[in-house]
Amino acid sequence: MVRFQYAVIVVVLGMLLLAGCSKPVSQPTPVSENATPKDPEEEALNIVAIVYDNTARFTKKPPEGWSDLEGFTSKMDSTAAPKARAAIKKIQSLNYKMKWGVDLHRIISEDKKTEDYVIAESPDGRLKATYSGRIIKQEAKDEDQQIEGQKEAAPETESSEPVTPQ
Repeated sequence: MVRFQYAVIVVVLGMLLLAGCSKPVSQPTPVSENATPKDPEEEALNIVAIVYDNTARFTKKPPEGWSDLEGFTSKMDSTAAPKARAAIKKIQSLNYKMKWGVDLHRIISEDKKTEDYVIAESPDGRLKATYSGRIIKQEAKDEDQQIEGQKEAAPETESSEPVTPQ
């Protein structure tokens, strides 16, 4: 009888332990309605950088111009190709500065990382794309310069006391 009671206690404790330690089912996280979508120019630049990298990897030859990137899109999936072509045209129309002829072996031989090697830059230098497709923004410097410019333009008062008319 004692063994039976002992067995029941062990089973009950085991069930409580399992029930207490089990991982609760997580609820799906709702998507924030205030989340800002990615900038279309930034998204296009990301796509172009990825197409650049894939062109170099799959053709075993780095792209030498826009026509190489457009030619590679013909080998892409039918759903991704139109989006890639549109991104290439957008970045081309915005006059981005591209480094053509850069392949993976060159980056490795220079002891650089693909996520640090810039292959595309906007005309104003605001956006840059690396070989790996990472986008680098330079907006923080522009905002700081604007704030400093506003401080210089604002007249400073010598006294903090309010002036009352007499």
